[in-house]
Amino acid sequence: MSRDDFFGEIDKSISKTKAAEEGREKRIAQIREDFKEIIPRLIPTVQEYEKELIGRGIKVNVESSDSHITFKLRYKDGGHNDLYFGESKHFDGSFCFITYFTDDNGKRYESTNGTSYSEKNWNDQEYVEKLESHIKSFILYSERHGGF
Repeated sequence: MSRDDFFGEIDKSISKTKAAEEGREKRIAQIREDFKEIIPRLIPTVQEYEKELIGRGIKVNVESSDSHITFKLRYKDGGHNDLYFGESKHFDGSFCFITYFTDDNGKRYESTNGTSYSEKNWNDQEYVEKLESHIKSFILYSERHGGF
């Protein structure tokens, strides 16, 4: 193989890699745009749950942007149990749920259900189910933290 042939093959490989990366970046950008429509749809539901819990004496704080919602619950001892819904830590355009919480001794942890979401497997009811489960878990563990 001549040097020109060798570098010709290299150039083809580089072009193929660049095209794949451009396709990946476009796909990620589209997923992010799709989720920018989802977050605003969820905000009224989140605010309703926040209002109901505050009315029951539970410390709640909601943070959101066009790419995430974090539903933060606080225990009496300063511990927390937060539900994050937003782009995964891989920044690959997929979205996920992550729970950030403290144990009985105040040590911080995070957990995910291992599922990533895209426009193909998402429905808004999924968020409501996760939020309700999260709130139930918070209430269940509140005695360990001196209440809420």
